[in-house]
Parts: sequence; C-alpha cells; structure tokens
Amino acid sequence: MIKINTQNKKEKASLLVCGFISLLIIAILFPLQMVAQDKDVIKGDRPPIELSTVPEEAYEKGLFRIKFEERFGRVLDVNEVAFNDKGIVSFGIQGVDSLNALYGIKSVNKTFQSPALKNNFSERHIKWGFHLWYDIIVEEGQEIIPMVKAYMGLEEIAFAEPYYKKQLIGNVVNENEADHFIPWSEKRKNDGRELTFPDDPEFDAQWHYHNVGQTDGTAGADISLPAAWDIATGSPEVIVAILDGGIAIGHPDLELNIWEGVGYNFVDNSSIIVPHNHGTHVAGTVGAVNNNGIGVSGVAGGWGENQGISLMSAQIFGESASDQGGFHLAPIYAADNGAAISQNSWGYISPGFYELAVLDAIDYFNVHGGGDVLEGGLTIFSAGNSGNSGNFYPAYYEGVLAVAATNHNDQLTGYSTYGHQIDLSAPGGETSDNIAAGVLSTVMQGSGYGYAFYQGTSMASPHVSGVVALMISLVPDQLMAEEIKDILLASTDDISHLNPDYADQMGAGRLNAYEALIQTLIYGSDPGAPAAPGNLTATAGLQGELFAEVSWVNPSLTVLGDPLESLDAMLVFRNDILIDSLPDPEMGATVTFIDEGVEESGMYKYTVRGVNVKGKGARSVKDVFIGEDLPGKAVNVELITVGSNGVLTWENPLAGSNGGYYDQSSLVFDVYRFPGEALVVSEYPLNSFLDTDIQEDGNYYYQIIAKNDLGVGDTVTSPRRTLGGNFLIYEDFDIPLGTIPEGWEILGFGQTNWRVHDWSHAGGEAPQMQFDQWPFFQGRSRLVTYILDVGNYDELKLNYKTYVMNLTSGTDPYEISVNYTIDEGNTWETLMSFGHPTADYGPLEEEFNIQLPEYAETFQIAFKWDAPEATMGWKVISDWTIDDVILEAIGDYFGVFFEVSDDDGLPVSDALVTIHNTTGSEVGQGHYFFRDMVPGSYEFLIEKEDFHAYEGSLDVTDNDVVENITLMAKRYNVTFEVMDETGAVLNGATITLDDQTNEPGQYLFEGIRNGYYEYVVEKEGYFTYSDTLQISGEDIQKTVTLALESYMVEFKPVDQNGVEITMAIVVFDGEEHDPGVYVFEGIVPGDYPYTISKEGHDSVSDQVSVTNEDVVVEVELQNNVSVDLPPDNANIRIHPNPARSDLNIQAGFIICQLRLIDMLGQVVYTAEPGQADYQLNVSGFNNGVYFIQILFEEGRRTKRLQITR
Repeated sequence: MIKINTQNKKEKASLLVCGFISLLIIAILFPLQMVAQDKDVIKGDRPPIELSTVPEEAYEKGLFRIKFEERFGRVLDVNEVAFNDKGIVSFGIQGVDSLNALYGIKSVNKTFQSPALKNNFSERHIKWGFHLWYDIIVEEGQEIIPMVKAYMGLEEIAFAEPYYKKQLIGNVVNENEADHFIPWSEKRKNDGRELTFPDDPEFDAQWHYHNVGQTDGTAGADISLPAAWDIATGSPEVIVAILDGGIAIGHPDLELNIWEGVGYNFVDNSSIIVPHNHGTHVAGTVGAVNNNGIGVSGVAGGWGENQGISLMSAQIFGESASDQGGFHLAPIYAADNGAAISQNSWGYISPGFYELAVLDAIDYFNVHGGGDVLEGGLTIFSAGNSGNSGNFYPAYYEGVLAVAATNHNDQLTGYSTYGHQIDLSAPGGETSDNIAAGVLSTVMQGSGYGYAFYQGTSMASPHVSGVVALMISLVPDQLMAEEIKDILLASTDDISHLNPDYADQMGAGRLNAYEALIQTLIYGSDPGAPAAPGNLTATAGLQGELFAEVSWVNPSLTVLGDPLESLDAMLVFRNDILIDSLPDPEMGATVTFIDEGVEESGMYKYTVRGVNVKGKGARSVKDVFIGEDLPGKAVNVELITVGSNGVLTWENPLAGSNGGYYDQSSLVFDVYRFPGEALVVSEYPLNSFLDTDIQEDGNYYYQIIAKNDLGVGDTVTSPRRTLGGNFLIYEDFDIPLGTIPEGWEILGFGQTNWRVHDWSHAGGEAPQMQFDQWPFFQGRSRLVTYILDVGNYDELKLNYKTYVMNLTSGTDPYEISVNYTIDEGNTWETLMSFGHPTADYGPLEEEFNIQLPEYAETFQIAFKWDAPEATMGWKVISDWTIDDVILEAIGDYFGVFFEVSDDDGLPVSDALVTIHNTTGSEVGQGHYFFRDMVPGSYEFLIEKEDFHAYEGSLDVTDNDVVENITLMAKRYNVTFEVMDETGAVLNGATITLDDQTNEPGQYLFEGIRNGYYEYVVEKEGYFTYSDTLQISGEDIQKTVTLALESYMVEFKPVDQNGVEITMAIVVFDGEEHDPGVYVFEGIVPGDYPYTISKEGHDSVSDQVSVTNEDVVVEVELQNNVSVDLPPDNANIRIHPNPARSDLNIQAGFIICQLRLIDMLGQVVYTAEPGQADYQLNVSGFNNGVYFIQILFEEGRRTKRLQITR
C-alpha cells in the first residue's frame, strides 16, 4: 500500500506530474518494443590522452594493450598466434610482427577471453570489437610509453594503451573502525514498530535510511527509505552486479538475496567467490535482507521471506591491493547474465586517465544490460575519496552515474570527490568524530559474520544502486535505462543551501528513495490509475497438482495514494500472458482466483493489476513453483568425528529445489567425500551414514545430493572435520583464501588481519594462515581454536609450523606467543613467546607436550599478538605465518560404534546403549558411539522398549571398533473369531492384517510386533468389516461380527405414457403387499419373482436379480379400459387467460395428469385430476408466461398461459 503522510509530499508529487507530462505522452504514443540483440554500438565521449604527460606511477609495468583495425579481424580469426624460432609472437600481420620482433614480444593474451563470458553472445562481442584486443606481455624493465606510441603509429592498429593502475575506492580508514565490529546474532528484536519499519535490530543505527537525529545529526538528512518501502521492497528478477571485492555469500543477512548463479571471481579466474569486507559492506547496503529479525536492513532487501533484489558478485578485488583484475570483463559478464545495475566502487589512481577497453565494456553494459526488466543497463560509480574535483575515471565518464558522499547533516563529506561530473549525492557517512555517523552494513571479519560502520563514496553509491533497483522492481520491463536515470535525478532533494561552497558540484541533489518511486509510478502509469493490489500470494496445488490459488486485496487507492474513484477490472497474468479479466471488482475486497490452466510443472510468475478509465494500475508480482519439483537441499547437516571415522547426519529437504512440492516416497541420497570426490554411498534411503573407509589422515567434507524418481535435486555440503586418525585438530588451512577455519574465532583487535593466504613462508605447502601487518592497529589479537573435550585425556601433543618475518627498525614493544586454556579463556598458559626486537623467527616446526590436570574438561589453543603500545605496522612486523596445526592425545584412544537395526533390517533409534554404565551417544538413525575408549575388553548392553535386550562383549585393541547389532523385536499372536449377527460361527472368511492376508478360514496371525494395525475381514454373502487393533505386550483375541449382505428393491409402476401409477399391488417373492407399497428392504442376493397389478391395467409378472447393490425396477402397465379419445381439434378451454387467481380447465375428456411448466422448462406444479374439469389457483406463482401440459391416456395437449397478479 502507498501511504502519503504529509501534504507537502502530495503537492510536490502534483507539481512533478506537470514536469513529466510530455514524457507521459511519449510513453503512451510510443510504447516500448522488444529490441533485438543487434543493438547499435553506442559509446561515450573519450577525450584523447597525451601519452607524453602520463607519469610512470600511473600505469603498470610489464604489459600494455593493442586493438587491431577491424579489417584485420578475419586474419586474426584464421591465423592462430604463432611463434618464430626465437619465440617471438607472430600475428601474421607484417607491421605488427616487425614491432614484435623489435621489442622481443614473446607472450600475448586475448584481452577479452575468459571462461566467464558466454559463447552464445559471441556475435555481439565481435560487433563491439572485443576480439580485436590483445594484451602484450613484456619484460618488467622495458619502457611502456615508447612501445605504446610505436604500435599506435601502425596502420594495422586502431589503438594502443598502457594498463593504467586502478584502486578500490575503499572506506576511508580511521582508528575507531576496528573497535566497532558488531558480531552477527540470531537474537531477534520486536519492539512493536509500525509496518514500514523493519524488525532488524540495527535498523535504528542506520541513520542514512531514517535520520531522527540519533547520531546528533540533522533529522531528515536521509534517503526517506521507510516511506519508499510502502511502495516497493525489491524483486529477485532485478539483478544488481557488485563489481568489487567478493560478497560473503553465506552471510545470514545476505544469503537469501544472493543471485542464483552467485557470480564469478575475475581475480582468481574462478567461480569461487572469496569473501571481502568492502564488497560485503557494499552488497549489504544494496540488498541486506529486511525484516528478518537480524542485523541491518538493505535498500532493496525485500521483506522477511519475500526476497529482495538479486546480488551478483563480480569479484574484481582480492585480499590485497595488488590482487585485482577483470575490470574490462566484469561488465560484459554482468550484462550477458541479465544484470540491470552495475555497482562500482573503484577508479584509476591518477586523474585524467582511462582505458578504452574498460570504457568499451562499460558502454556494452549500458547497451546490453537490463536483463528481462530494463531496456539497457545502468552503471553507477562512487565519485572517489580524493577530497577534490579531480577528473578521476571511470566516475568522470559520461556513461556512468557518479555519486558523491554526504554526512548525517546533508553536507558534503571532507573526503568526497566533487565537481561538475557528479550526477547526485547520497549518504556516505563520516566517522572521524563519531563512529556511529558512518554507514552501517554487513561485513565478514575472519570467519565471523557481522556488521560495521564505514565511510566513503563507496558507501554512498550503493544507496543509489539500491534505489534504482527499487524503481525497476516497481515497473519491470516498462522503462529504458535513460528514463530511470532521468526520473532518479529529477526526484532528489535540493541541499545546495547546506553546501554553499559546492554549488553545482554535488549533482542534482541528495538521493530521495520515496520521491524516486513516486515519480516512477507517475511516469510508469497514470496518476489516477489503481495502486498495486495488496497481499498478493500464490499457492501451488498440494501434492504437485497442476493448479495455483492466487489471492490479493483489490486496490482502494490510486498510485499516488489518493482515494480511488473507480475500479473497472482486475487483470491476472501468468508469465506475462493475460489469463483472466475479473469485471466489476469491489475496492478493498479480498479475492481468490484459481488458475487451473497450468499444463506442466515449472516456475510461474503471476502478475495482478487493476484498470480503470485512467489507465492500467501498478502491478503486484509473485513467483511460485507449480507441479512436482526436484528435491531441494538436505538440511541440518552434521559431521561428527569419532576416532578416525566420520558420522554424517542430515534431515530431508524441507521443500523442492524451486520451493515446490517434491515426492518424498522415492527420496534417496548420493554421498561424496572430498577431497577426492569419492562416492561413498549411492541411492541411500536413510539420513545418517558411518564412513569407516578413511584411508589418510586429513580434513574432509561431504556433499549430499538429494534424488527421487523425478531426477537429481540439490546438493548440500557438510562441515569440514578431521578424519582418519585420532587427532583433536589437524588443520592444514587448505580452505578458501581470505577465511579462517570453521569454528575458530578472532578475539580482540585484528579482525581482518588473520586470514588464509596463498603463501608457504612457514614451510610446507600453500595455503597457510597469515597474521598480516595491514590494516594497522594497536592492542591484542588472538586467533583461537574451537573448544575441545579433553576430559578423558592426561597429556596432549601440539605441533605446528611457523615463521615470523620481523622488522627491527621499530622500537615499540610487542609479544608474539602461543597459549592454551583449560577454562574457556579465563586464564591462559604460555607455550612459547618472544618480543621485539628479534630477528626473523623460523621457518621451523615446533612441538609441545602438555600435561593436563585431572579436572581439565576443555581445551583451546590461541596464537596471540600483543602490542599494548605498538602500532601493528611496517615498523614492527611484516607478517606471521602458521601451518599444519596438529593436536593429538598422548596414548591410545579409539572409537566404538554400534550400528543397531531390527530383525527387519531397519535402523533402531532411541535405544539405550551402555558400556560399563556409560551411555553411548546417538547420532543419526541407529548409530551410537563412544569416544576415547582405551584398549581392553568391555561388556555392553543394548535396550529398547518392545525389543529383547542384547548383551555382548567386545575388545578394543589398536583400532576403532564397529559392531553391527540386530535387536529382536518382541512379537505376539493375534487370533480372530468370526460370527454372524445371530452369534453363529462363520468359517472360511479371509482376513488381512497389516498387509498380510491369510488363507480363507485361517484366523491366526503369529509374530506380530507391538503397535496399531488395520485389519479387514471378508466373506462372500456378508458385508466387509474393517477396523484397527492395538497390540501391547501380549497375545490378543479379536471377535468380529459380520452383517449379512442385503439390499433394497424398489418398484416404479408407470402407464404407457410414463405417468406414475399409484396404489398398485405388488406380489414380491410370493407375498402380496398392501396397495402402494413399492419398496422392500433387507433383500439378500438372489432371484425373486414379482407381479404388479392395478385395476383398469394389465398385470405384469417377471423376476428381479439382486447381486451387490440396490435395485430399482420400472414396470409399465398397459391401460385396458376403452375411452373416447379427444380429436386433435378437441376444444380444451382454459379461462381466464391471463389469470390472477383461480384458473378453470375444461377438457371434455379424462385428465390423467396436469403439469404447469415455466419458461426455463421447470415443472412447477403437478396434479392427477382423474376427471374432465379442474380448477387451479395460480396466485402463488410469479408473473410470467407458463405452459399447461394436459396428459390423457393416448396423448397430451399443451396450452400457453399468462399469469398476471
């Protein structure tokens, strides 16, 4: 529902209608048409770069780019790049090959070649000339600019350019940031706020959405987001590409809104996204999940379980500043995969410089982006954090929207780039004096998900991307990118009076989400047209049935929130095809529409909108999967280590792969172990599996694939655990770069300093854990392992590899140490330590034996950096690298497993398994285990209600023990006694008990377990009997009484005209009955004679057969009385006609039956006069035309009658 809460909002909206009136006319006269793939190549203005002015620090060494003239495209396609006998590159194009020889070019790469780019768009890639670009690789010491000039001078070369340096426009660092990491928590908050305010606990801290002065800023200095959420919250069909560091796709506040294809890592040329704080923060502003009771809100994050926009991670930055790439590829990838918005927070390090290859890619996105929701894409850039008006590309480029940053007082921030190139401004925060005055969003600290305040134009531009996403969600596939841009800039708030020193240098104004959506509605539909229907739901048929129930509330307001004057019809679309138009809808009424026209299973989009004389109203859209779906992901996956083995457990998928119904009756699983991709079990019907086939010590994880008769469903990955040996920890850090091991945590400062890096400084193989010198901080930081249960151990042994690259130029004291705790961190014991100044430490492998006191129950290890006065930075330490952390118990400890099943082969759960009065732990279905068993002989007992107890013994020697035990169920006898209704014993009945059917007359069932059972008793000539019985610890005898099978016989005597005869006499089975008795009950199957007679009629005799159902017999009796038949022209008088009350009928012959029939053919009155004259009172009948039908022995006559009262 759209709410306009203030008069000035309405007035402003009304004024803006006039501003858009010409655009409305154009939109009405020239509706959008589908545009073919062969769109024109459209590029922005590129001012020439004077190469002689390019400083050396502006470009990279070792490579530059060339673009061939288009006429050489075919030559390049036909001739593969070759090498002469000296290894020099040859293109088969003489002038270029000569320069290659002159400069010793031995390596080239196709600039736009990447596995990320789709081959089905190769034709338009060629049209844009991407196939003509090559990266030329040279020696580091070679001069780049002279070579670029030389290639530019060739007629074969259209362009040559250096590879200009780029940088992430990162959040502006200040010393307070590290103190304000907010860990993610599942704790939910419900403080009773109005609907437009989400229940996200940190929403109140997001002043940039709704500023009430909570940070001592200016109330209203925000983007008016809650009011906008009344209109739209985002749609998953709108894809926003985040060209930045990788998004933490597993973040609880983001994962619902991650694009189904996730994205691509252009830094590592891989589909694996490496989480990055900056990219995660940007993504959270655009699309963190709203109203889910955790964390923060996102601009276009949806609402609760209703998904918002889709976040695509196009990763172009990695862990360090030098880890970057794909700037020219990511926009193409985003466009080809349906993104409508390209969100960017990066730029060239030097003003005035750009790369044509990159600008071409941006222009390509602007032309071919948009997917199914927008004609063309929108590229949005952070203006930069230069604090001046420098012309930093690409934000300076006319093909992008450049966004400057404001603070919580609507003033330009001190760091923001400004100038005439700026399109608009948005909140970027300013944390130098107040950390809470920054922009709060999602981050990933180590392996911990959380939230943090950042500042920068990188924080401003995602607000714009989010609002644009809301606009597109509101009118998908209706507008062009340029139209969205015009609406956006026309809807900003003027804050020039607050920034007098920056007149015309902050763009059109400060972003206003509410006004942007209002203007989108005005532009996308007529102001007086209906608002979007409310509470739209689409529910698929149960059990995979092919129909959907679509429900909504009809609008009662216009798109501007005014009372709706008329509502002519509600239109219902399936996949954008009109399937029904519901006329004369009631405003505000709840409507349920059943769509039974679905022909096959699949995902369907339902769109509902109202129409009136003003035009088509706003739409509501809901997707639903209809029919039978593939299985979704298994849930609650756990991997438990016991000894050297692994116990994997999971639960069945909650829904189908697409959220629909799936058939669980045929559900099975394939389970693979990684690394190695070994299929450990196939077509497995249970939800737990014991893997005893671990060949080598190491860290393993599993993938579980759900399947059913329909096909292969979704895959889920288990946690990673140490298997194959009796290790408490075996960590080789072979995990995604930029993370820390699952279950480990970072305490204190340095939340982003610890991470796995592709280094091998500590010895051994990469990757290894690194404590990096950046970002700088002062204080203590610990990397701590998960808590271990050591209650059964006396001594532990710790091994690890380590290397500290130490720089002794600094004088501040610090300490590096390795510690352990047995009281969950209250106190720590030191295993090793050293302080500054010290030479490089290692690489070496260290080993410690640790004696545990008897009371020790838990154990953790910490790798600690402690510098209470030193600043972690270049003057103190470069990095600390750790690898192969192994913790094991000293002594022999093994696992004992029991796999318990019943005598039918089914797993037995909830049994009590004990060894020496110690109870085993149950995991999964029928799996029980004991940890840390020392060698020896043991007695065990397994008990379960309704089963016979099992006693046994086992020996623990030098390996884990697996016992397969079969429990015998307690079984009982069931004896039936079958009788008829007189109490006589019936023999030969057939009895079925719980799918077991005995031979006829066999009434004993043996070996039946406790439980409830359905049974059926059948015997010919008797009604079948069914019921349920319970067996509970003893034999039972069950008596069943069968009722004799009997049915009803009914006779219906009629004359030769089909007129029913009353008071006939029926003789049935030799017994004469009173006149008019036609129904006989309790008749058992058989053949029965009958005679029916009536005075004046010939009698009829026959027999009727009764089998297994009631019988109705219609018998025709011929009239044997001679009467004078009326001639065809007999004078039948009906008067008065028209009639008001009494109607007189004079036939001149005997009337057998009289019928009054209305205009619909319904008989409304019947009589059997038996005489020639009859009077009928018609005062009780409605006005109108009727027909009187008069039946006699040999025919009938019909007369027309008008009744007027």
